[in-house]
Amino acid sequence: SYKLEPGAKDDGVTLTIPVEALASLREQRTTWLVPGLLEEKVAALVRNLPKAYRRSMGPVPQLARDTAKAVAEAHGDKTMLDAVAQHIQRTSGLTIPRELWRLDQLPDHLRMNVRVVDAGGEVLGEGRDIVQLRRELGHLARESLGAHDARWSRTGISDWDFGDLPGSVEVERAGQTVRAFPALVDEGDSVALKLYETEAAAARAHHLGVRRLFALRAREELKVHGQYLPGFEQMTLHFSPIGDAKALRGDLLDLLADRLFLGDRPNVRTQRDFDARLEAAWHRMGEVTHTTCELAANVLLAYHRACVRLADPPRSWDEASDADARSQLEHLVYPGGLGATLWRWLVQLPRYLRAVELRLDRAPRAGQREQQLAQRVHEHWSHYLAWVAFAEARGGVTPELEAVRWMIEEFRVASFAQDLGTSIKVSEERLRTAWEAVQQASR
Repeated sequence: SYKLEPGAKDDGVTLTIPVEALASLREQRTTWLVPGLLEEKVAALVRNLPKAYRRSMGPVPQLARDTAKAVAEAHGDKTMLDAVAQHIQRTSGLTIPRELWRLDQLPDHLRMNVRVVDAGGEVLGEGRDIVQLRRELGHLARESLGAHDARWSRTGISDWDFGDLPGSVEVERAGQTVRAFPALVDEGDSVALKLYETEAAAARAHHLGVRRLFALRAREELKVHGQYLPGFEQMTLHFSPIGDAKALRGDLLDLLADRLFLGDRPNVRTQRDFDARLEAAWHRMGEVTHTTCELAANVLLAYHRACVRLADPPRSWDEASDADARSQLEHLVYPGGLGATLWRWLVQLPRYLRAVELRLDRAPRAGQREQQLAQRVHEHWSHYLAWVAFAEARGGVTPELEAVRWMIEEFRVASFAQDLGTSIKVSEERLRTAWEAVQQASR
């Protein structure tokens, strides 16, 4: 139901879509263009590859003709890049890394132009970089989805008074039906109900929104326990490089609410489940407060020790290793991080932080091996950070990308502190498989 139209010779094809559909627009649709341009596009992509790859492929015109003919049947089933790369691998045995396919270097007429319009047909923006469009217009999509339906657009909520929430709904926008995902959203002193363009973004927001709603209902009980958090003064000292006591207390109360009312169970989408979990939590308050604070204290102590060790590195410690270790610490412990990290991974943080210490201790003996391992870790970590930016532009980090994030952490342990052991099996091959799952989920 989208509008596809040809432009001038140098402009190529334009796809017009409503702003609500921007986040769900799949790469399959935008990479294929029209069949008549497929051969030319394959040729241009191959010519932009490094010479070492091109020399193994033979004449480009013949390769483009054969490839375009072979992959035509895959149209709509996968991205053009995947279809082309798989065909070349089958016929020549050559595996071409995805990042070497430079779509950004193609002439404009070989890159689909995406035009985004509002409900009245007014153009909100257009361009050939979908990620950039999502960054610029994503907030408009979220506002527009629930703008005309009060059931999915509310603010100032302090209790579960809106009925049960379905996993997804269909809304009419710009003359077509769009699938959207209802979620509660944490707004500090209250909760909002909004629609999201993607399921991943909705799930992420809903977890935090439901947790805030529980905290609002249990405000008085949590406030009392918040005044007597075991070990709080020592935790405050270890937390001081990144935040004050007030921030730490708020983080711990968020974590406490998470463990009391949500834990590892499926998220709450009905009032009955919400009320039942509230009722069941009271007798566990003391026990959960103790275990929560004990873990937080261990995390912050390990963080403090890693920071102290990093401040006095060995002479052999180079800039690349230092940058990687500092980036690792920044992403493990940060303001709000105790409440934002899933419990299954939060319990692993002391081990990850201990691995930083051991890495520094062993660097003088590791020599060149430290630098080689650091480079391998850096490749995955920088790739992850780039993917996070892409995912946020689409509306949220996917479970597949979240899995890669912690696999990289385990890969660091396996590389620099193997004797600590890993909580999952990890290797370069398993990481490559995990990255393939990330790419597949993004299409």
